[in-house]
Amino acid sequence: MAIFAYKARSRQGEILEDEIEGNDAMSVATTLREQGLLVIDVKEQSVGQKDILEPFKKVKLNDLVVFTRQFATMINAGLPIVRALYVLSEQTSNKKLKETLDDVRKEVEAGLALSEALEKHPKVFSKLYTEMVRAGEIGGILDDVFLRVAGQLEKDQELRRQVKSALTYPIVVLVLAILAASFMLIFIVPIFAQMFEDLGGTLPLPTRIAMGLSDVLTSIWGVFVYAGLIGGAIFFLRWRKTENGRKAVDPVMLKIPARIGDIVQKVRRLC
Repeated sequence: MAIFAYKARSRQGEILEDEIEGNDAMSVATTLREQGLLVIDVKEQSVGQKDILEPFKKVKLNDLVVFTRQFATMINAGLPIVRALYVLSEQTSNKKLKETLDDVRKEVEAGLALSEALEKHPKVFSKLYTEMVRAGEIGGILDDVFLRVAGQLEKDQELRRQVKSALTYPIVVLVLAILAASFMLIFIVPIFAQMFEDLGGTLPLPTRIAMGLSDVLTSIWGVFVYAGLIGGAIFFLRWRKTENGRKAVDPVMLKIPARIGDIVQKVRRLC
């Protein structure tokens, strides 16, 4: 069975857009008409395209904060959970969050508790998020819990902004230092190397190392060196996000002097 996206009008005149499984467009349209809907459009979804784009889709923390606060307001106003999820999924501009909310709504309609439906999307809703929602369901204070979660997410968002601001300067300095060193090795050192060669004699070891690096970077091997550095950096950043990467890197970073260790500890609590 394939997945079809449909657009239909309800008996109350409301435009509905959602996805449904079916063998073909005709059978899907028949099913929708049996549900009392006036079918406007039915299109088969491209599964391959969705799979390719999936790794690039992301729910930003700001979008999650807005959803959480608005959801709390709707629940406090007495709006049913399913209806609130539908309204918020239609309002959000983040495609990943919209897909997630649609899935959560369908799970709740099928009989799952809201916390259980949210728990099926760990990349969007953290363990702390779902456990607080579960506590709110048990205590009957779901709207209050969502307001508290929204407040905590806003604090986390501000902390991340401060961390990014604190790390921007050293990163920029590091990049400029690498660019300056590369410029010296590629364009300046070869000029002095020719002068030293004409003078003769034995050069100090650091000078010979610099000249050797210059020879490598100015040859075809320089392309492979920079490609390896870029590839290694990308691989390290991806590995750093894994469980084994965090266990290996975090203890080392926590031992860094000054206040960097404190910053790492705060960021670690957000993950």
